[in-house]
Amino acid sequence: MVGPNSIAQVRILGSGPVLPINAVAADRTLTTQDYTLLANASGANRVLTLPDSTAHPGRIYIVKRTDTVGGNTLTVAAAGTDLIDGAATILIGTLESRVLQSDGNGNWYILASF
Repeated sequence: MVGPNSIAQVRILGSGPVLPINAVAADRTLTTQDYTLLANASGANRVLTLPDSTAHPGRIYIVKRTDTVGGNTLTVAAAGTDLIDGAATILIGTLESRVLQSDGNGNWYILASF
């Protein structure tokens, strides 16, 4: 019940942000046109390279590995001297996901792994 001193929350369907989702099955450098990447490494080892963090402060990427081929690797690499939680690269296992965010100072941080 909504009274004179209460707050009502209304969610309008379809009113949230719409962010890009892209399927990738080849090596590539991520761009500002990317947000969620569905990466398939079933055909070969794959490398996704993050852009320079200093040029993209606050940028968030979600990387989801969609294949189940355990013999190949999906590597996320930092550009130049950037680091991802202190490392130049990270591996993403089959059907795993990572959420990464840039601090704008040479670092990408893993905010979530699932």
